[in-house]
Amino acid sequence: MRAGWAFKKGGNSMKKLGAILAAVLLVGVLVVGVFAADYPKVGLILATGGLGDKSFNDQSFKGASDAAAQIAAKYGVTVDDVLDYVEPSDISEYEGYQLQFADSGDYDIIVCIGFDQASALETVAPQYPDQKFVIVDMVVDQPNVASVVTNDWEEAFLVGVAAGYLTKTNIIGFEGGMEIPLIIGFMKGYTQGAQWVNPNVKVLVRYVGEWANPTLGAELAREMYNAGADYIYGAAGKSHLGVFTAAEENPNWYAFGTDVDQALTAPEHADVIVGSG
Repeated sequence: MRAGWAFKKGGNSMKKLGAILAAVLLVGVLVVGVFAADYPKVGLILATGGLGDKSFNDQSFKGASDAAAQIAAKYGVTVDDVLDYVEPSDISEYEGYQLQFADSGDYDIIVCIGFDQASALETVAPQYPDQKFVIVDMVVDQPNVASVVTNDWEEAFLVGVAAGYLTKTNIIGFEGGMEIPLIIGFMKGYTQGAQWVNPNVKVLVRYVGEWANPTLGAELAREMYNAGADYIYGAAGKSHLGVFTAAEENPNWYAFGTDVDQALTAPEHADVIVGSG
């Protein structure tokens, strides 16, 4: 695996994140052929919000687990032997976990999920020049770091096209996890797509301020629905599950999933999820 490169895909490729991550890990650990132990080991640092978001973290974990299963089968060990993972509860924990994994010398690749791990990785990666890292959703320009990024605004644009076409009220909503450049990009792509097919559409915007609060996510979604929105899209991690909960409360309210087909990953809400992107 080449270091210091960015793997970039456009369109709705985030739906394939698990497959992409699995491929990156398999190339990274199997092609090299020299391992920290008798078999390749992978360290996975998930994004804050943890597992159970039925979207970004869950898909990343699935990709890493699929790769670990293939590695385990090849070397006659178990998935637990190959893959270790942690679920940070706060951004401040990223650097500590990165240092802990790298300092152990146990891992052939350490995978960092989420754009907000970049700052910590910029500090940690140069301290361990022989350690391979992967970061998802941000570019870190270090020779021992591979970056996996997607054109999120393109998939958001397509969701916006659907929302702008389907809306009966000419009001739609967007719910972001935090008001940061990455999520603003989602919002702008969504808005542009909606207004491309429907110049009269109005887009309401709310930011939850955190990634793992579906209760607040539902509350903010209700605000937008009650203000006239009939379709809501968002990029808010586990908080976005609250949009589906709110949409269930009115037969005229609908939602879009994010990153993966959430009608499949959250089947209990499939009746209100019209698509994902």
